[in-house]
Amino acid sequence: SADESKSRNSSSLARDPRLKHIINSTFGEIVRSNATLTDISISNVIWALSTLHVKGHLPLVPGDSSTSSKLPPIVSQILERLCKQLTPQKCREMTPQGIANIASGLTKLHFANFDAFQNLAVAATDRFDEMSPQHISNIVWAFSKALQCNPPLCLSTSVRVLLEVVDTRIASRIPQFSTQALSMLVWSLAKANIITPRTFDLVSNDLLIDQKIQSASPQSVMNIAWAYSRPELISRAPSRKLFREIGYYVTKNASKFSPQEISATLAALTRVQELPDSVLKAVCATIATTSVTNFSVQDICNILWAMAKIHFKNPPVVAALTVALQQKIDELTPMGLSRALWSLAHLHTTQGQNFRDVIQSLIREIERKVDQSSAIDLCYLATGLLLARVSHPILFDHIENNSITHLQSLDEAMVCSLVWAIAIHRSWITHSDETSQRPDRFFEAVRELIHHNPKHISNHGLRVLTWALQKVERRKETVTDTAEVPGTTHHEGMPMWDAPQQEHQSFRYFQLL
Repeated sequence: SADESKSRNSSSLARDPRLKHIINSTFGEIVRSNATLTDISISNVIWALSTLHVKGHLPLVPGDSSTSSKLPPIVSQILERLCKQLTPQKCREMTPQGIANIASGLTKLHFANFDAFQNLAVAATDRFDEMSPQHISNIVWAFSKALQCNPPLCLSTSVRVLLEVVDTRIASRIPQFSTQALSMLVWSLAKANIITPRTFDLVSNDLLIDQKIQSASPQSVMNIAWAYSRPELISRAPSRKLFREIGYYVTKNASKFSPQEISATLAALTRVQELPDSVLKAVCATIATTSVTNFSVQDICNILWAMAKIHFKNPPVVAALTVALQQKIDELTPMGLSRALWSLAHLHTTQGQNFRDVIQSLIREIERKVDQSSAIDLCYLATGLLLARVSHPILFDHIENNSITHLQSLDEAMVCSLVWAIAIHRSWITHSDETSQRPDRFFEAVRELIHHNPKHISNHGLRVLTWALQKVERRKETVTDTAEVPGTTHHEGMPMWDAPQQEHQSFRYFQLL
């Protein structure tokens, strides 16, 4: 009853068995009924289901071996029935609020029904001029998320037309948007790959007027930073000014960010090379006073990567994050593994036993997942192994064999780092005469790259690649069956510690350049 519920908080209400009984009874009645609901009723039911789901009253149930978690069967039945009633005619009769509620509700429930979203897209396009800024941002958010839930929607002309209409007709209305609505708008457009520099410039200029962005929430700042870190926008003047304002915001409000918000914002600032020391000082000061055990493995990797990218050293924070990372290594993706290895090798000034233990744990996990690594992951892996002074012939063989076809698509910095790392690693290990006489497919590919793209490689890049080729040739000339790496012993295929210090310092110098 209303009187009783006033004295209850949401958590006690969630435990009340009467709530479960009422929900199940209502669900059953909707499923049994063949009545056609009004558009308002459909909107209210979907909104209610999504709200119950977000609050944890409709938890996902485990799927079978071929599917991920899914909604309870009775909820799926209700949604199927309601989506069938979302005909083109009914959608056209809906208010903007109704369209926004249904689209965002279905998205939150991960139920991106193809026909329903097509009909909603047509209706939203027709009624675009009647929509408030909040309606527009909610609808664009819903459709961009739906494209991820149901990839075939990318082929829907109606959905693409809606997103393009928003992009082309939004300019005059941008000053009416709140900071939160603008953050949802740019995040959604970027997520849907609808990136028109003019639109994003207008939004960034609006956020810079009277430092409007300084009144945003940390979540909004995170969304804005992610959207503007797309390659198409990085070099634009309004974007650069916006990133500096975001850095100032983080410096002042670091303690207000959640772990996910701060790590994602740092990752964006790192990608666009707008990460001053003052930002990381504020972030590290916050981390030093909190427990990192509730940080996700992605949060930890993003923070370490940001610190390593600008060579920002804070040993206590790095040590705390390293301990937390070691407990969650099995959760890392191939990209996370390679970047974690690269970051830790950069940040640990002393290679003590704790450092070696976490590197060994990372390598064991990398060995299991290396087949799933992208070309960029392999670049970070090669340079990370080298910086950590670890020789691992099997991993380096995998890196060489799987990087050959990607050399043309990698940028110059990645190619130079990869080639330099492989050349130095070759100087650490022994080869038999038979091995040294085999065709060197990797460095043949490097020669081809230089030969066919001389105008696209800088003078510095040519010097690096030429040095690597010369080093490999010299190594082939001097190798013998009994050659040993000074001060090291290792088994074939196993990590080797304490690789030659001179080469290690040489590579660090190259990384700084």
